[in-house]
Amino acid sequence: MVDAATDPPPLRDSPRLRRPLCAVAVMFALGCLAGIYLALPLWIWFTAGLVAGAVCLAFPDRPWSDGSLWLAILFSGAAWSGLKARPVHDQWIGHQVTRPAESIETIGRVASDPWTYHWDPGGRFTVSAVLSLEQKTAGQGMAPVSGRVRLRLSGTGEAPNLQYGDRVHLAGVILTDPKARLPGNRYVVKADAGDVSVLETGAGSFLLALSYRARAVLAERLSLGIEDEAGAVSLVQALMLGYRQGIPAETREAFARTGSLHILAISGMHVGILAGLFLLVLRSAGVSRIHWVWYLIPFLGFYTLATGASVSAARASLMAVCYWLGPALRRKPDPMSALGLAALVLLVVDPHDIVNPGFQLSFAVVTGLLVLTPPLLGWLQPLAQRDPWAAGDEAGWLTQSRGMLTKLLALLSVSVAAWLASFPLIAWHFHLVSPIALPANLVIVPLTFLILTAGAVSVSLGWILPGLSFLMNHAVVGLSCLLLGTIELLEKVPWGHWFVPSPRLGWVLAWYPVVALVLWGGRQWRRVGLVSCLFLAVVMAGTPWFAQPTSVTGKALGEASVYLLRSGRSTVLIDTGPEYQSRTLIDWLRELGVNRLDGLVLATPSLRHAGGLTDLAQAMPIGEVLAAPPALHTRGFESLLDVTMDRKGRPLTIRRLAEGDRGSGYGSLHWEVLHPPGSEDLKTMRDSALVIRWMEDASSWVHYPYLTPALMATIADQPRLATSRVILGGVLEDPEHWPERWWMAVGPERLILSAEALQSLGTADRNGLIGELKRRGVEVEQIAD
Repeated sequence: MVDAATDPPPLRDSPRLRRPLCAVAVMFALGCLAGIYLALPLWIWFTAGLVAGAVCLAFPDRPWSDGSLWLAILFSGAAWSGLKARPVHDQWIGHQVTRPAESIETIGRVASDPWTYHWDPGGRFTVSAVLSLEQKTAGQGMAPVSGRVRLRLSGTGEAPNLQYGDRVHLAGVILTDPKARLPGNRYVVKADAGDVSVLETGAGSFLLALSYRARAVLAERLSLGIEDEAGAVSLVQALMLGYRQGIPAETREAFARTGSLHILAISGMHVGILAGLFLLVLRSAGVSRIHWVWYLIPFLGFYTLATGASVSAARASLMAVCYWLGPALRRKPDPMSALGLAALVLLVVDPHDIVNPGFQLSFAVVTGLLVLTPPLLGWLQPLAQRDPWAAGDEAGWLTQSRGMLTKLLALLSVSVAAWLASFPLIAWHFHLVSPIALPANLVIVPLTFLILTAGAVSVSLGWILPGLSFLMNHAVVGLSCLLLGTIELLEKVPWGHWFVPSPRLGWVLAWYPVVALVLWGGRQWRRVGLVSCLFLAVVMAGTPWFAQPTSVTGKALGEASVYLLRSGRSTVLIDTGPEYQSRTLIDWLRELGVNRLDGLVLATPSLRHAGGLTDLAQAMPIGEVLAAPPALHTRGFESLLDVTMDRKGRPLTIRRLAEGDRGSGYGSLHWEVLHPPGSEDLKTMRDSALVIRWMEDASSWVHYPYLTPALMATIADQPRLATSRVILGGVLEDPEHWPERWWMAVGPERLILSAEALQSLGTADRNGLIGELKRRGVEVEQIAD
């Protein structure tokens, strides 16, 4: 008998990490984020990675060797993304541009498929593309330079016919966005279309040039027979090929408000539908499942090229290939492992993809569908099950209805899972909350499936049977009208959507474990998770119901400045800026969580300061417009007020102001007009510009469209003028002769100006103004542009 004490201990299998590819992808992604947001020297990341890797190899049996392995992966991702973000060679454009705006003369290659946006027929246009730089002026000649920048060409008349691969010479201005994390988005070159000349054609990649040509051919096939149906053509081309520039701005706005904008971008849903149709054909042809991936790779590769080699299509195609690679390798497909492999491959190719909203939403939504759909479906499926205590056989129509309800509940589970996974990211990146997206997807996704199916048949079998293209394209017209009508109807649902300021990153990150606690926690923990989930939802999405403290925020829009006053739940905007800056204005207001304007003050009767009124009125409700009185030379401004309608096609409520007018109704704010006099004939826009004092308790702000000695002297002589600590300034003139009695009467402590206002002065005047303000103890604040 063998003594038990001398028996060797039983062997114990070392614990294995399930789905290691997911863990590797997560650690590498965290490293990419560290390399982007922590601007440490590259040698620190490389050294840390080598040390962690060496420790793991030297001590493989130690319990902490696994931690060294994960650290090595994290540091490798940080080093790789840091190297991509800050190239070490001196020819990179980032090492040669040192100011926010510089003149540039360069030679480069068009590295994307250019698209042209026409502002009005026969009028202004903008051409957008990616430019790969090759040479740049340096001293008396040209020197090599590298890096990619965004190219924006503007002009009037006929737009230049730029193509992918064209080598161009241009002169313009290069602007730097310090907030951009991606090198490709950090620099934009703006130039006049007349200052661009094509030096050579066909200098790009043959494969990409072929993909762009194939894309154009397929787009023409999708429009065959329905050329006059511009809405349907632009919609199916966006869904199939990613041509979104043909979608009208109001249509994109409607999709955005209903949380359906992802429909217009090539995503996993589009690739999944087309891949599913293709696999259905393979299955019908008797192709074995283990061989599907070898047919799927060329099919998805061609489709990716047909979309112009878009990043989103390549991302979704890679996910599908990674999933169906399992059966080919005699392994059971595992969606989560395929997802981890796809993420790892994409981040190795481009580590900066980790900060791309499309990348984050794609993987968040797919992960949400895989993880959240089963428990949600388990909760909802009992609603469609037959009562176990029911006696007798069930009627056939009732059984069929129960089956349809089961499918509807499955679609609802998918919609809820996608919304839960994307809600905080959409609020963070796009400042939007869309509860209406939940029911919208129940209709939009099936219609999108039918449109994609009809489009796929048109471009695949239409070459053999041309009549089939006509038939399918006309089917697309009907389906597109139904889809657009549904979007327009859902857009009008009260509180179906609203805009919010970006929530804090901590709230966004806390959302996902709280949702997991609700779905998988015990009864007590589930209650805690549900309360926490509601709290986070209110914090991130409840801004429209929260009263705001009184504040003033400004923004420079080209040659004009706008100011937003908030008090309680009321918001007032002063001026809109020019028409070409209306998109920037609307985006800025939405970033601040503004969903409606209780008041809009058009202080200067000029299209330069009020031209964005038309687009703004279509973007959000406006309670009333407080406008400057008419003058002799402001006919364009008067015409603008006459033709502008709100989103429902109704004229705006416009109130013309003059000196002595007073009012309230904007939270705790009261206002009083100090200029112009109502009894005088006004000839110019400067004569009729409104000077308004805004008051709350003991605080006040005065907005001056023009800070000129004559106007300041006139206002200083008014006996009712109270002290105004904050001045919101527009155009500055002759600061050395500002009247002393104005300084004494107003006594400003802070002067808020745009950078353009200071730059409009000469160097001597600007230095003199800054010196005078310092001497008087007045703080100068420049608003952002």
